[in-house]
Amino acid sequence: MHFWASGKPMASSNEEHLQRLLAVVRKVDRGSASANRAVLLGVREDGSLPFDLLAAGDYDRVLALLGPGESPRVSPPKISAEARVARAPRPPEELVDALHDRIHREGGTARAAKSVRVRSGR
Repeated sequence: MHFWASGKPMASSNEEHLQRLLAVVRKVDRGSASANRAVLLGVREDGSLPFDLLAAGDYDRVLALLGPGESPRVSPPKISAEARVARAPRPPEELVDALHDRIHREGGTARAAKSVRVRSGR
């Protein structure tokens, strides 16, 4: 799953696992990070950890063990039309004539680094 963090596409099997994992976590949400952590990492009567079951992909068993959470569903904040326009990227025709700053300075030649000799036995 770590490849997607570097911009590479996620494998479809990993994407499905992530979607199902998020759905279960949202369903059992207890309303706070500490309460969620306690319920997911707490050892159940049968000796299992819900977190380990999630990692193994046993989503239905986690739902059966924990049941739905009491956390109310929170709607995402509404974004005003003005804020949406302000956050929108500028159109390409505006960017074509933009001033391009130089990244590298003009200058002299670079010198090769000197190696350092390490003395042992002191």
